[in-house]
Amino acid sequence: QTWAMASTSEADTAAAASAEESLGPRSTGLDLLDDDPFQGVVFSPTLEAAIADVIPSEDELDRPDFNPVAYINKQFPTEESLLAVEPFMEDLRAKVRDLDTELMDTVRLQTTGASAARAELEGGKKAIQELFLRVHEIRRKAEQSEEMVHEICRDIKSLDYAKRNLTHTITALKRLQMLSSAVEQLRAMCARRLYREAAHLLLAVAQLSVHFEPFRGVPKVDALHVAIDEIRADLRKQIFADVNKMGAGGSGAGEAGEAGSGEGDGDGGGCGGGAGGGDGGKKKTSS
Repeated sequence: QTWAMASTSEADTAAAASAEESLGPRSTGLDLLDDDPFQGVVFSPTLEAAIADVIPSEDELDRPDFNPVAYINKQFPTEESLLAVEPFMEDLRAKVRDLDTELMDTVRLQTTGASAARAELEGGKKAIQELFLRVHEIRRKAEQSEEMVHEICRDIKSLDYAKRNLTHTITALKRLQMLSSAVEQLRAMCARRLYREAAHLLLAVAQLSVHFEPFRGVPKVDALHVAIDEIRADLRKQIFADVNKMGAGGSGAGEAGEAGSGEGDGDGGGCGGGAGGGDGGKKKTSS
């Protein structure tokens, strides 16, 4: 049994020696970095965080603070573990080949997609130019619309003034027509000695005349004012004549008749002629 154990120990020692001879001098792992193309390249923490966010990985080889010496020592802590160097190297070479293939595919895809990206960029620039032209056209139309709105507002204001003036004109014409009709009716009532109705009509004529005070100087309005003043004066004379005739009625029917007839013909001419004295006196008294 002792001899078998010694033979096994000698066999392990010989295998380790042959592995060391095949690997050459023992290396600390630093000589593996001599042909590193990314030696001295340091990425910023922001870029490292972005890469980790886009391509998350838990492999120690992908860590930004990767230490090859510590990694190799971790993988081969003892001399006996050096027997697994060759399989480990094969795995690393396979990973390198896979990465090279992936890089080549990515570069090829990027190369073929460059023309498409350039075309899309040109299309984006053209779209931006068209959008700018459309915005400029919309702004121009908006300015035109605003100017049109201002013109419409001015037209509406002018039409509003015209409507207001037309309404005032129509109202004034209606009042003028009413005043003219009232003057004719007042003249007829004066001739017929209808003093009660004439009193009410005189009040309406006075109220209508107030509205035409600003129109003094207009021939039609001045003529109506003159006619109103004449009718008032004639009506006053006619009433006084009728009252005097009633007071002189006891002195003689003949004289009263002649006086009433003469005064009625003389004073009542402005109202369209005199009527019977007795009726006029009675109407005045009742009024």
